[in-house]
Amino acid sequence: MGLMLALGTGVLLLRKKWVLGISYGVVGLLSVWHTQSVTGVGMIAFAMFFAGITSAFKRHRATTIVGGIALSVLGLAGVFYLVSPTEFDGELKTETPWGGKYTHYPERHLEENGNKVWVYVAEDEMRREWNLRSEKKFDSTDEKGHSVRTTLIRYLTSLGVKKNGEVVKAMSDEDVRNVESGFTSIRQVTHSGLNLRLDDLRFELGNYLDGGDPNGNSVTMRYEAFKTGSYILKNKGGISLLTGVGVGDLYGEMKIAYAETESRLREKFWKKSHNQYLALLIGVGIVGLMIWIVTLYGSWIVGGDMGRLAWWIVALSCLAEDTLETQAGVTFAALALTVFHKWKS
Repeated sequence: MGLMLALGTGVLLLRKKWVLGISYGVVGLLSVWHTQSVTGVGMIAFAMFFAGITSAFKRHRATTIVGGIALSVLGLAGVFYLVSPTEFDGELKTETPWGGKYTHYPERHLEENGNKVWVYVAEDEMRREWNLRSEKKFDSTDEKGHSVRTTLIRYLTSLGVKKNGEVVKAMSDEDVRNVESGFTSIRQVTHSGLNLRLDDLRFELGNYLDGGDPNGNSVTMRYEAFKTGSYILKNKGGISLLTGVGVGDLYGEMKIAYAETESRLREKFWKKSHNQYLALLIGVGIVGLMIWIVTLYGSWIVGGDMGRLAWWIVALSCLAEDTLETQAGVTFAALALTVFHKWKS
């Protein structure tokens, strides 16, 4: 959906339907913001930028190319900066106000609302006071089936307070109810849309870096899949690198590689590489990948502005998805690379 919204926005702007194009783009951004699609927001923003720079510098093809690449790199860098954990550089006290002992793991990466989760934790005090406040005991599960202990620690971290008995005793009834409901951050109450998706990405990355479970987390599962695909390339080599293992054997080779690398992913999450270029390199080798790149290049040089916008959307989507492995993806790519490249204006 994000790809279609991006293409529609760009086409309207390239046809100089400024009011309609901007309105369509804003509605599209609101839609993908609500559905928490980082890719969708990025694609629509890229389409607006492409249309703007093409209209302003119509005869400067190189400017359009460099500008598109620069925007993509900056966008990826910006998202990575937003979700990357920070180093802890403060001083750590050892005693709680009640004389108990804090546990600190400042080297861990997991954060909530910009605060380190595994510092200033006094579990014994928290357990005692929480069990006085709630029927959902400290060592049981919340309404989402997750550990109350972990949910409480993360929620208090998001408030920017220490995790001790005094703080738990002073929690409002609303905060207690939020923890019982499975809210791991106050931002789940105060924010919505893409803000929450970025919070999820921060958690996924921090949890993965701390050796946590990547299963069910889209970004870390993609990373595991990419690592597995890279393992195949590294270990096959020779003729397989040139001609590939075969499109029909790709998934089987991925499953074997998941097992050989002892991936942290459960078998039901053993998917393909989530990167079309890597999938082609494994499946049909350098020869097949070069044919795809030549196809992309050919559609670029003969296309007009709208065709090139469609080209960029297809090319970029292949970085994060196996675009050509799904019916929706291959249909979109076929239309983009055949129909739109003939649309000169």
